[in-house]
Amino acid sequence: AELTRETMVHQQTRRILRSVRRTFVSTARTPTPVPSWNIALKSLGIGAFSGLAGSLVGMGGAFISIPLMGKVLRITQHQAHATSLVAVAACGAGGSLGFVSSGNVDWVAAAVLAASGIISARIGARFAGQMDGQALKKLFGIFNICIAPSVLLKSEVLKAKKEKEAEAPPKEIQHSAMESGGEKRNAGIPWHNLIAMTCIGATTGGISGLFGVGGGSITVPCVALLTDFSHYKVLGTSLAAMIAPAVSGAISHHMGGRVLWHVGLPLAAGSAAGCYIGGRYVATQIDQDMLRLIFFGVILGVGGKTYNAARHASIFKALRS
Repeated sequence: AELTRETMVHQQTRRILRSVRRTFVSTARTPTPVPSWNIALKSLGIGAFSGLAGSLVGMGGAFISIPLMGKVLRITQHQAHATSLVAVAACGAGGSLGFVSSGNVDWVAAAVLAASGIISARIGARFAGQMDGQALKKLFGIFNICIAPSVLLKSEVLKAKKEKEAEAPPKEIQHSAMESGGEKRNAGIPWHNLIAMTCIGATTGGISGLFGVGGGSITVPCVALLTDFSHYKVLGTSLAAMIAPAVSGAISHHMGGRVLWHVGLPLAAGSAAGCYIGGRYVATQIDQDMLRLIFFGVILGVGGKTYNAARHASIFKALRS
């Protein structure tokens, strides 16, 4: 009994000493806050790299920037998707400026695509905010896997568009034919194609709000197939159409507290610079067919890795909740 009492006294004494040590002589280090300029530089670098990479295959680069933001900046899946939309809006605005100056944006088609996309982007953003982070990550991995073939499909559609333009008669011949009583072939977009483009805009807008991407991998081939626009007008119209849905989705995410502006603004600046450099100086120096195959593999690999990291998450449970 005396030994037991002595043991209890020793144990109590050790507890008191440990408590005093934790209070006054603690060796635990207070986490050092990361300087804001460090985060800004990392965000700028991520934006520049993803914008450069995406511009080489006509994409926004969110398939690279979102995983990098989670890994390098240690932000949540929701924050990465929401903040990515700031860069998407900036890239759409900056990228379409060159096409506007050359008259290669069809504002009717862009407005039709954007009008339905504005509404669905808000729905997609709210839906993303209600999902579990791991379920959202798993769904993003599945999306990347499904969208990877569009890199090859889009290039084939645009290549066929270019070949069709090359085989078309010169503008002078077309103009004289119109003067002699011929009808103007590109007088407008048929109403049934406008309905289809409304559906496409709603789909890409929802995807944009949900995943924080531009949706160009879907919009570009669909617009090319539905219209007789030139290759450049297809790209310009698609870029212009992604601005408003991206802004709408970003506002919805911001209202939910998921947009990190100190990350999004330098990310947008880096993306715009990367898109410009990639499109102006790099893309023309690289074999495009090989590049598309490489990016097909990269997007597929990123999607597979993202899916595998969250493979145990239940998407259907998240949908029910």
